[in-house]
Amino acid sequence: MATQQICLQLHIKIHRAENPDDEFEEFLNIPHLAVCDVMKSYYKEFFYESLKEYSNAPHPDTCPLPPEHYHLRDYPLDARRLGRFLIPGYYRFVSKLTKDDEIKIEYLLELQVN
Repeated sequence: MATQQICLQLHIKIHRAENPDDEFEEFLNIPHLAVCDVMKSYYKEFFYESLKEYSNAPHPDTCPLPPEHYHLRDYPLDARRLGRFLIPGYYRFVSKLTKDDEIKIEYLLELQVN
């Protein structure tokens, strides 16, 4: 495995609340995923096909990831797809891509599952 990929990691935390005004509690915490492992599994299985026409997202077999300016434009997020995996409630997803413990990208997604 290339040195570049050893230091690129994905961190995911999901918090959940019954109601939007309730305190959000940790629902799932995945602290360290190697980017190449994510590319070959979750990314390939759940994301790549829906992303590729809206972005210059790399193919799942691309590893190590080449330095590039990646973009995502006009992506129609369908939160119903996430609802298949979650119980009803309010959710906050925080995803961070880090390199040598420095945050390079951070996403926040909030949604309601009925």
